[in-house]
Amino acid sequence: MAFHWLPLGLQWYSDGLGVTATAPQYNQALGARVLKIGSMNPRQLESAVAPYISYENAFGLLEESTIYMLTEEVLQELHLTSPDGRVEFTLAKSGVEPFTLFVAPVDGEAKTVLVSSADGLHVPPPLYRKHPNSYYWYEYLPDSQTLYIQYNRCQNDPHLPFADFAKDLFTFADGHTLQRVVIDLRFNGGGNSTVINPLLEGLKSRTALSARGHLYGLMGRATFSSGFLAAINLRDDLAAILVGEPSGEKPNSYGEVKTLTLPNTQLEVQYSTKFFKIVKHKDPQALAPDIVVRGSLEDALAGRDPVLDAALHHPLR
Repeated sequence: MAFHWLPLGLQWYSDGLGVTATAPQYNQALGARVLKIGSMNPRQLESAVAPYISYENAFGLLEESTIYMLTEEVLQELHLTSPDGRVEFTLAKSGVEPFTLFVAPVDGEAKTVLVSSADGLHVPPPLYRKHPNSYYWYEYLPDSQTLYIQYNRCQNDPHLPFADFAKDLFTFADGHTLQRVVIDLRFNGGGNSTVINPLLEGLKSRTALSARGHLYGLMGRATFSSGFLAAINLRDDLAAILVGEPSGEKPNSYGEVKTLTLPNTQLEVQYSTKFFKIVKHKDPQALAPDIVVRGSLEDALAGRDPVLDAALHHPLR
């Protein structure tokens, strides 16, 4: 049985919950702040859905909770749906009186195209949105003499193995004056932990690129599994300065995920096969960045990236 979902996208920001995408018929909600879903405010609803979610810390709950807050069956269990299955959203936009919107659920297997707030509101795209579907890419920022690298998947791109990508990257780096190297891991949900090794090895052999104060790693609540380990490697092995949000998982946690298919239902089940003890004598709730930066809904609607800005404006040593 497929669950039903409300055709919206939600995201937690430093200043609350925002609507990041909608089906076309609900586009008036794009970029709005959520005041209530049914009779609950967003924090109340987050607490209400938490028992249904597997999470390790508060930032992990932030990352996972929005899916459940848009699942009809969960909202029905919490008595937040109307008799016809629709859900009332109370929303607010700057300079406009709060308004309500009734959203009808759709079948989870139905193909529903959502329009993002960035596209629907013509928000100027920040750098990190330039190639969202690429496994990895880089760009030189001449104003700050920065090499920006976005590493989105711990997998080899079938069209460009990571070793070849790293070779091209360092050929470029060796021919340019660089003050900073920024590695963006905010959207990396994991994969194979060894794929990044050519990048780490190349940085280790170039002390000017990896000197303390010149190398930065951007991380967030969605930096997960092997992406999370990459952030730890940058910090521990290369003394990189980590910037962004605390991680959504604990440093000491399970990983090396495998998948099996149940023979009768054909449902796929993922399970962990290894426990990683990263912090030997403690069990912290999260990996805290050196510089904590959380973006706001206002930042998102203006096309700003305060996390990258913090790295670019951090004093060089």
